[in-house]
Amino acid sequence: MQTRRKEQMGVVKSRRQVEIERLVLERRQLKRRWRRADEGEREGICVLKAGIKSRLAVLRRAEAPRRRRKKKERARVAFFRDLFKFVKALFGKEKSGMLGVEKPELDGYLREVYSCEELGGGGLELPVDIKWEMDVCPPRWGEVQDVVRWARASSAPGPNGVPYRVFRFATGVLKFLWKLMAVVWKKGVIPKSWRRVGGIFISKEKEAFGVGQFRPISLLNVEGKIFFSVVGRRLVEYLKANRLIDTSVQKAGLPGCSGCLEHTSMIWHQIRSAKKEKRDLRVVFLDLVNAYGSVPHSLLWEAFSAAPEADRRRLVVEQIQGQEEEVRRAKAVTLVKQGQWRHILSGCKVSLGQGSYTWHHNQVLRCLAGVFASKQQAVSSLPVGRSARAIGFVPVGESSTMQGQTCPGRWGNARDWKLLADVGKQLQVPQIIAVTSLRPDMVLYSEGERTVYFVELTVLFANAIWEAYERKLFKYADLVAEARDRGWQAHVRPVEVGVRGFVAKSATVLLAEFDIRVRSLKAAVKELSEVAEKESRWFWLKREQGS
Repeated sequence: MQTRRKEQMGVVKSRRQVEIERLVLERRQLKRRWRRADEGEREGICVLKAGIKSRLAVLRRAEAPRRRRKKKERARVAFFRDLFKFVKALFGKEKSGMLGVEKPELDGYLREVYSCEELGGGGLELPVDIKWEMDVCPPRWGEVQDVVRWARASSAPGPNGVPYRVFRFATGVLKFLWKLMAVVWKKGVIPKSWRRVGGIFISKEKEAFGVGQFRPISLLNVEGKIFFSVVGRRLVEYLKANRLIDTSVQKAGLPGCSGCLEHTSMIWHQIRSAKKEKRDLRVVFLDLVNAYGSVPHSLLWEAFSAAPEADRRRLVVEQIQGQEEEVRRAKAVTLVKQGQWRHILSGCKVSLGQGSYTWHHNQVLRCLAGVFASKQQAVSSLPVGRSARAIGFVPVGESSTMQGQTCPGRWGNARDWKLLADVGKQLQVPQIIAVTSLRPDMVLYSEGERTVYFVELTVLFANAIWEAYERKLFKYADLVAEARDRGWQAHVRPVEVGVRGFVAKSATVLLAEFDIRVRSLKAAVKELSEVAEKESRWFWLKREQGS
């Protein structure tokens, strides 16, 4: 019944999805039967459950690319449908909390942050060469219609609760409002309901409580929004026509100037280009804390009223940059310790000359080689054709597929795997593979399978992992090419471990590739992390000594 209803609504499932749902239902039924079954039946039920599990794994693995394509298509449609909403959902953080301050404290905060008495005196002298006069006629019907047409339907209403939809779909109501605007314009008195706003505090972070963790917004009644939008558009046209505003600096609020949405679209195209060309992209986002309150309004007034036009921008920028430099210097104090860590653990020339970093690297390499050596011995002890995994039962009516099964991972059916590590003695790549002077940290190869893996370990600071990975891949590219020319299936696997114990994803992928999984994988990662951290701790404790 539900499937038929979904098909009527346009949601049609593929055969793979239908089979996945059927298998999930069968597995639930088998679980219920297993609870009621005796010991003899439970063994057969476990076999059936294992068969369903393997089939589900195959189906879900095949369904994953289709699901990813649909997800990308939905993201693309959402991006072009509403760019602002898409970017807000992409970069927005979780926000919650409730304002917990008394009214006197809130009034004092608003008065201190959002009021500036210095701006009350004096006025701005307009230039003499005004070519275009401002339109002071009452609002026209076309102007009012255009404002309502381009207004966002999701815009929140004001204190009276009347949304834009009322004026958009009820032309008679909008025409009555237009006539009221003409009367208000002639009398020169704006109604209080058009000037009255409702203040709402929106949390800026998770579990916000103090007034500094909220940002206030003002909700004006829609009637006032329409009226002031007409006035604002006329004012913008007046300023732009007489070149009283520099659009290379002021962009927000000016139609036709590249603003936030256009800049976000440019960033999106740069990200797509960097992903396609596989290159790095660095984006810096600057955000002012209390943007309105942190701007020195009195300085702005003095600068714009007294300074020459060529020096106005320079004076304001210097003042704001000075304030930002003070904040950055305060933050830099907290980063001094991190800079010392990086220098002592991975950038000290004295330690490099003494071979301390090589010793640190070899300790981690010894641990990694030990993990592979124990796994290689376990694989070599197995008879040819036997699997390292448990015996699988075959349901009634099905044929066995266990014959010729190989070991999991990259080991395959070979039992002649050999492991060479650059620990204790100098490693040389066997000449049957290639003739080279390069010395990878580990070489794992099988002559029967004609397969070889070059493993290169790097112990470094965590923020340089990606650069090291790319550098090692390029370093051993010629060695891999020469081995492949000789008929070997050659692969290079760079592995990175941070000096403070961070084990990169390249290490876990390599371990899982050779069937070191679950508990063994967790134990190996923990051991690598502890060895790297232990030796780095020794470096830090000996930092005051010269040797």
